[in-house]
This record gives sequence, C-alpha cells and structure tokens, in this order.
Amino acid sequence: MRSINIGERTSVTYAKEGILECFAMLAEGNSLASIRRVTGVKEDTVLAWSRKAANHIEEIEELLLANYQLSCVQMNALWTFILHKGEKGGIGERRREEASGVVVQ
Repeated sequence: MRSINIGERTSVTYAKEGILECFAMLAEGNSLASIRRVTGVKEDTVLAWSRKAANHIEEIEELLLANYQLSCVQMNALWTFILHKGEKGGIGERRREEASGVVVQ
C-alpha cells in the first residue's frame, strides 16, 4: 500500500493503514466515538487527520477506493465530514467539486 503523509509525530505512531481504516469507518457512517471504541484512536486525533486530509483529497480517495468497498455516496459523506470538521468555515465546496467533478449547489 502506498503511504500518505498526514500523520504527525507523536508518542504513538499510527500506521497509514490505521488512518485509512478510520477514514473508511467515517465513510461508512461510524461516529468518532465508535471509531475510538473499535480502534482506540482518540476523536481529536481523527479530527487532526481530517484537517490534514482536506489537502490530499485525490490521493486519499484513490487509496480508499482501492482498498475498501466504499460507494460514491459514502465517499461524499466522508468528504462532507472532513471538509466541514477539518476546517471550520470550509474550504469545502470548491475542493469537493474539484475532486468529484460534480458542482454542488
């Protein structure tokens, strides 16, 4: 699996697969609290990854689609979450439109 550069150096190191797993769980509609229960990754950590992921939409989407069975609707839900939680006041619509090629009104 190719690597992605959104993790930070902390006292705990997360594998890129673990980060993608958390994003896939978000895409499937899991809450941050349920992700914490299942993976042990804190909500704040997932939110920090989300803020960084907003700058790597195409790369992360490619990895998620290649490694997880996610629908277009699930991917849109993931990016909606990331673009709203990742940066308040959003970079939102423009980046999502660029990634998906669909103009959101």
